[in-house]
Parts: sequence; structure tokens; C-alpha cells
Amino acid sequence: MRVLRTIERWLTTAEEALVVSLLVFMVCLAFLQVVLRNVFSSPHLGFLQSILRSLGFSGGILWAEILLKNLVLWVGLLGAMLAAASDKQFAMDLTQRVLKGRVRSAVASVCHVFAAAVSAVLAWAALDFWRGEYEEHHPLFSVGSVAVQSWIFDLVLPLGFLLLAVHYVIKLFDSWVPDELREATELPGHLSGPAHHDV
Repeated sequence: MRVLRTIERWLTTAEEALVVSLLVFMVCLAFLQVVLRNVFSSPHLGFLQSILRSLGFSGGILWAEILLKNLVLWVGLLGAMLAAASDKQFAMDLTQRVLKGRVRSAVASVCHVFAAAVSAVLAWAALDFWRGEYEEHHPLFSVGSVAVQSWIFDLVLPLGFLLLAVHYVIKLFDSWVPDELREATELPGHLSGPAHHDV
């Protein structure tokens, strides 16, 4: 059980780092886009506008909106992974608070099996979709002369659902560990476990 918890801890740490990095990048890019649009719409900043045009800007970053829309999908799936790792989905959290003992373990196991199976099916379907995008080489946007392919961003779909399935499989094994043993073997900084539900 400790090995599974270590694996989940590594996954969760990587997911947290990635989601924070993406959020910071998205906020900065959106802020820059707003600033550039205000600069180019102002009749009093002609000198600054000419400098920005010499750097390749013309009323804003043309590909910013498309990139931000695709990164929202990444952040959403990463948030789902973190919720799965900490058992913070509404149904999971409700069963942990209301039910006790073997009944809670049985209900949690059913929920985890169902969630893992659905996530695995979605991962397979998303992989088929991603293969099609990869073979077609659809450009999503262009940065200068470089065409950024859509399959790069679509890769989060099969990987995201696969990692969701992994989290739920780990939770399936964890749901049958007695509370006393779970607390004794809990890793520092780990997100899962009922001990964190009242925080």
C-alpha cells in the first residue's frame, strides 16, 4: 500500500506543479493581451505603438485566445485529477462523511470501480481521437512562421483520463484499508485519506 501511495504522491506533486504553472502563465498572458489592446486603442500612445509594432505586435497577440481556450481544458483535467487524488468529488466526500465501516468501504469501492472504468473508456476514446488529430496534422495557430499542431494540446485528453483511472484504482485499494492503519501509514503531505476531510 505504501508503494501505491508513493506513486500517487509523485503524481499529485507533478499535477499540482503543472496546474499552478499553467494558471500563472494564463493570467500573465491574459493580462498582457488586455494591456496590448488598450495600448493600441489609445490615440495618445503612438510612439509606444510604433515600438510594439517593430517587435511584431499589432493590437495584441493573435494566438493568445486560442491558446488560453486550450489551456483551460488542461487546467480542468488537472483539477479533476487532484480532486480524484484527494477524494474531494462531491459523491466521494459525501460517502466518507455519512457512512462508516464496511458499508463505507463497499460504497466507496463501487464508486471507485465505476469511476475508473468510465475514465478508462474515455481514455481509450480520447486516444482514438488524438490519433486522428495527429495523422491529420491540423494547425491550431501560428506563431510567426511556426504552425503549432492541435494534437499537442489534445494529448491531455487520453493522458488525463488515463491518470484519472490510475487515481481511482489506487483509491479502490485504499478504501479497504482500516482507518487506524491508514493514519499510521499516511505519507507526509499526501492529499488523500479521511483525516484531511475535516481540514
